[in-house]
Parts: sequence; structure tokens; C-alpha cells
Amino acid sequence: METPLRVGIVGSRRRATLFDRKIVHRLVEWLVRDVSQIVIVSGGCPIGADAFAEEAAKLYGLPTKIFPIDKTGVSTKWQFTTKAYERNAKIAENSEKLYALISDDRTGGTENTIKHALELGKPVYLVTSNGEVYLSKDGQNSICAPEVRLLDLNFTD
Repeated sequence: METPLRVGIVGSRRRATLFDRKIVHRLVEWLVRDVSQIVIVSGGCPIGADAFAEEAAKLYGLPTKIFPIDKTGVSTKWQFTTKAYERNAKIAENSEKLYALISDDRTGGTENTIKHALELGKPVYLVTSNGEVYLSKDGQNSICAPEVRLLDLNFTD
């Protein structure tokens, strides 16, 4: 029996457009064509890529592993951020590869998840706001990933 591939899909809350939803759905569609067993790993945010990833997983009948922020005992913004970063580390640890819908300003929790994944030696694919996908070695859009061009993110249809 094949071990399911654990794919992390995360993104900035600023990436919550219908176009971003389409990107995530196309990404999951492409993944299921290539791999027979997949688990979608995400953070449970009700806005943006996390929500889109859960929606796409449900559409394709894929299991999910969701790591919501544990808000127990949180009363300050600093405590919330600490808990969010702990959650981001769990996403990275439990994903074999990570797809991140990055924001143009490159700040926030998505960047923290990317950092954790790179430190763990996991492949990180950065999805830009225009739908380009890059394999990152350093957290930047440095290396184009030819395999991901199969996604056909020109969205002309």
C-alpha cells in the first residue's frame, strides 16, 4: 500500500481572491493527477489558501490534516503570534513539500512556514500573485520549477 504524500498548502490572508481560489483548485487537481494518495496539510484559517485547500481536498475526496492555532491562554497579540508560529512549524514538519501563496510584501505567517520548511530541507514552491510557481531554495523566487509549469496557470479558459 502506497504511503500518502503529505502536501502543505498555505498562504497569506491577503491572497483570498477568486483567482487565488482557482490557483489552489488547479494545484490540487494537478497533484491528484500525478499522485494517487495525497493528504492536504494546512492551518485551518477560514480565509484564503487554507480554506481553499480544504475546499479542494473535499472536492477531490482527499483527507486533510489541519493544524489550527491553539488559542488556549492567549490574551495578547504577542501570545497569539507565538502560537501561530508554533502551528506553522507543525505544518512544515508534517508536510513533505509545501506550496505557499505568497503576498507581494512577503511578510507574515506564510513566510514563517516557508522558513520552517526550508530549515527542515523540504521542497518549497512559491506561488506568486499572478500564478507563477517557483521552487525555492532560499525563500526567494529564485529557481523556476519546470515540473510545476504543467499546472498551466495561464487561466485563459
